[in-house]
Amino acid sequence: GNICIASPAADCLPPLYVLHAVVRVDGMAGSREVAVDDFFLGPGRTVLQPGEIVTEVTITLPTSSIYTWYRKVGKRRAMAIAVASLAVLASKDAAGRLISLRLAWGSMGPTIVTMPQIEQLLTGRILTTGLIREAASQVAAAVQPIDDLRATASYRQRLAGNMLVSALQDLQEK
Repeated sequence: GNICIASPAADCLPPLYVLHAVVRVDGMAGSREVAVDDFFLGPGRTVLQPGEIVTEVTITLPTSSIYTWYRKVGKRRAMAIAVASLAVLASKDAAGRLISLRLAWGSMGPTIVTMPQIEQLLTGRILTTGLIREAASQVAAAVQPIDDLRATASYRQRLAGNMLVSALQDLQEK
């Protein structure tokens, strides 16, 4: 349901992005596999053609030691549509340097928002307070959320950066 509805607020989508999920689509013309990054076209829009259905979602679990983090902010605790969400998948070397990082925000744009430029900024480096704040500032400036009944765009922009700060501070301690 959440995958085919293609809501950028869907709880499962950011984790599927950071895990590089693959969606299997079946129809009269046969089967095909679509990377989750390519599956969503916009709110309520996917690459599904008439007569096609999603039959499987596959993820490959990382084999190395990984750090995962997921947070959802909503207006209430139960069954709330996300005001914002962030999924993080990362790994560090023995010196504390980030060797891999994948980030995906929900409710920050018409589809799930990824930021390869922020991932590149942080990968290969040891997290410091200054670096974390720099990355969070760039994230807040880069996201382009909308105003709606759940939150204003400016609140979501601040939230996107603040969620990254929380995730990276937690990762610093691991």
